Amino acid sequence: MMEAIGLSPAELAYCAAALFVAGFVRGYSGFGFSALVMTSLALVIPPVQIVPITLVLEVLATLVLYRGIRGYVAWRLLIWVLLAAAMATPLGLVFLSQLSPDVVRMVLAVFILGACVFLWRGASHHRWARGAVPAFLAGIVSGIANGVAAVGGLPAVIFLVAAIPNAAAFRATAMAYLLLLNVYGFSATVIAGLVDGQVLLRLALFAIPALLGVMAGNRHFLNANPDSFRRFAIGLLAVLAMIVMLKVLLA
Repeated sequence: MMEAIGLSPAELAYCAAALFVAGFVRGYSGFGFSALVMTSLALVIPPVQIVPITLVLEVLATLVLYRGIRGYVAWRLLIWVLLAAAMATPLGLVFLSQLSPDVVRMVLAVFILGACVFLWRGASHHRWARGAVPAFLAGIVSGIANGVAAVGGLPAVIFLVAAIPNAAAFRATAMAYLLLLNVYGFSATVIAGLVDGQVLLRLALFAIPALLGVMAGNRHFLNANPDSFRRFAIGLLAVLAMIVMLKVLLA
């Protein structure tokens, strides 16, 4: 069994703990799972094998919570972001041959950190984020970043933090966006031949601690103070941006 998984008992226990923590953060905040899993599991599993597992777990996490969040999704805003991201992702792929993914990641991380400082000082609904035009522009940035460097979630989430004052609506909308983004991403990994028997076996095992963490985080969110939650979301975005910067610097 352990040979088929390709991990020692100690490595498997470490992965389970990391996945539970990442799942808890995802269940509470609505985002952050992929970055935390990619960073922690990369110590024992090659990143190319983590990507398809992470994408499926992201989808499962949203499906587990879907009944509780579907009534809170800001669909009108989300459609504009998704439409623009779908249009801009191919453009990002074109830029991929001309731009360095690491440079794009670093620029985006610096931008996200600056935005977090701005939002932290006045963590409330911002007028500049209202309406279809800002949503469309955020989707364009997200799509290009996704095509060039596979970090399209961050600019979309930072926009949603500013655009949606209600904690439950922000969390639900972020989950819905990432669900659709990850379904698309997993399809690409299947086409690229990155999904094999070992990946599926690891996925079956990793789903247990990850989804337990998601459900625990969701229960914690239901008792959370909206202002505290918003501060947590902004702080988490800043941490994820710093993780991106650190990975670029250490590459």
